[in-house]
Amino acid sequence: LVFWTVDIVLNFNTAVYIQGQLVTKRRRILRRYLSTWFALDISIVILDYLNLAQDYESNLSFLRFGRIVRAFRMLRLLKMSKLDEIIQELAASTGRQWIMLVISIFNAAVAAICVAHIITCLWFWI
Repeated sequence: LVFWTVDIVLNFNTAVYIQGQLVTKRRRILRRYLSTWFALDISIVILDYLNLAQDYESNLSFLRFGRIVRAFRMLRLLKMSKLDEIIQELAASTGRQWIMLVISIFNAAVAAICVAHIITCLWFWI
């Protein structure tokens, strides 16, 4: 919980690459973060705080959606796509596009494994 809260603050102060150029101006960084990951980050942190409040105040019936909160935590995995952007920038700048092919194959394999896992879980749940 603390990590993701600090991550939001740090993202306001972290330079980004936009079209191959390093951007260090806070206004452009702020605009970029607000238009890309801020909504997801803040919603996950808010849900975590609500879940924490539910743990301490068990009589709050309107906060009894722990399963939904846990499901939304999976959205944090979307943050890993930032890594994909960085790798694409690196591959393009070094002229090694084959790296992107290897990563695409790996991503497809991981996606297939995740789908198989979900289907298996549903199969045993039924």
